[in-house]
Amino acid sequence: MNQIYSQSGEFNHLQTARIWITGPTGLKKLTHCLLDSGSQSSFIHTSLVDQLQLNVVDKRDVIITRFESTAPSFHSRRLLQFTLQGIWAKSTNSHGLRECAQLLASSDQSPQRKPLHGTRNLRLADPNDTFQDHPIEILIGTDHYWKLINDNPHYAFLPLVLLPSIFGWVLSGKTL
Repeated sequence: MNQIYSQSGEFNHLQTARIWITGPTGLKKLTHCLLDSGSQSSFIHTSLVDQLQLNVVDKRDVIITRFESTAPSFHSRRLLQFTLQGIWAKSTNSHGLRECAQLLASSDQSPQRKPLHGTRNLRLADPNDTFQDHPIEILIGTDHYWKLINDNPHYAFLPLVLLPSIFGWVLSGKTL
């Protein structure tokens, strides 16, 4: 779920976290979140908006240009307010994200993560277990990314890096 495979057998770990999202009515859901410091904005899947009855704070026009595309598209998006909490952490963080009907292209099969040696005592934000088949429904871009990543030291298992976040340790990098 949190990696991209190449034909050479290598793969890149995406920065993912398993989080609880809570709406204003107290409804909550466990889901996956992609932390992407290269995205300018943050998005939440429309299905979560409806399912959790999230508060609509505002409605704004956004210009979206997909990766490797030259044609921007103009869309009106609702800005939503809700609370995120990691599976390990007691701290919560309120966010205002825009809705989006599709965050990532779906794939037929979710790849299985290889065990990472030396992380046994670290609480990964997205542990290696049976929850991997659940879709990524939230994308956290630069507008919120640095509020979630802590400034504590990170661990390097070159070429992998573990980053501290409010959700737990986030894995990033290439695995051979």
